[in-house]
Amino acid sequence: MNRNHSREFSFIHSMAETISVPEGILGIGDDAAAIGLDVLKGKKLTITVDSMAEGYHFRKEWCSGRDVAIKLIEMNASDILLKGGIPAYAFLGVQIPPAEIQSPFIMDFQREFLRHLARRRILLLGGDTTASSAIHFTLTMLGTSDGFIPRKGKNILPGDVVYIMGKPGLSGYGLELLQSGEKIPAIPRRAHCRPHAQWKFSRIVSEEKISASVDQSDSLRETLAILADENSIEMEIDLSAIPSFAAFSRMPERKKISFLMNGGEDFAAVFLVSREKISATWEKKIVSLGGYPIGRIVTTGRPGVTYFWKDRILDADQYGDYYIHF
Repeated sequence: MNRNHSREFSFIHSMAETISVPEGILGIGDDAAAIGLDVLKGKKLTITVDSMAEGYHFRKEWCSGRDVAIKLIEMNASDILLKGGIPAYAFLGVQIPPAEIQSPFIMDFQREFLRHLARRRILLLGGDTTASSAIHFTLTMLGTSDGFIPRKGKNILPGDVVYIMGKPGLSGYGLELLQSGEKIPAIPRRAHCRPHAQWKFSRIVSEEKISASVDQSDSLRETLAILADENSIEMEIDLSAIPSFAAFSRMPERKKISFLMNGGEDFAAVFLVSREKISATWEKKIVSLGGYPIGRIVTTGRPGVTYFWKDRILDADQYGDYYIHF
């Protein structure tokens, strides 16, 4: 066994040795995993995959291995949660330059990855490792659900309400500060390097009031455009309805609107709710979980989004481009 091969299997073993697999699942340490259908208890299986590449999704001088581990898990979990599921199982693909396999960054990533999966009650069942010229992580996550919330919904009508859970903009602000080389406050740096999914969203999906949902990973503007295009609906959105961060308090209005509209990777939940199904009790519950309305559907049959700041119509193109990973 050559030295590189030994390091690879040492890495795999250190990931696997602390994990106990429950009855009904055959998994980690083998070339494939098997999940018995009885383990699902009649629920649907939801599957997603996301990648993080060094130089495009993170930089080691900005974000620690611990940060990247948490972000990788949370960005996958967000996709499962927004489809009405609960994250349950994970498979990790790792590409690492051979010289870095035992580096502090990778060791921090490894420890926090296992810890954070345990916090979120997600079971690692396998994965793959290979050598590469740069660090690249790919996480495949499986979740279970009673139903599936698509981004293309049914029976969406004028008057239905656009809700959001979470607050967009701070991750984009953190990224701009990191790119500028300025000394960055802890809160916006953490918002970019270690954002969290909207886990409370799972507490409202069982009530069958949500017709469509998408997470705000590639900016609120992109998310709303997706919902408008997929469902052929026209929406009116009031960005001033989004609660502001303290970090935005002294920011010029134009810049604040730009971050709210075009900042990405806060993983806020954006969803459509039938007007007929909104009761005072349900609205109170949404508010208690951190959700709030930001707009409504005006017409169906044609896609479009009109943005407002209070009573003023905004020209979205005047506030910058869609979010792109640096």
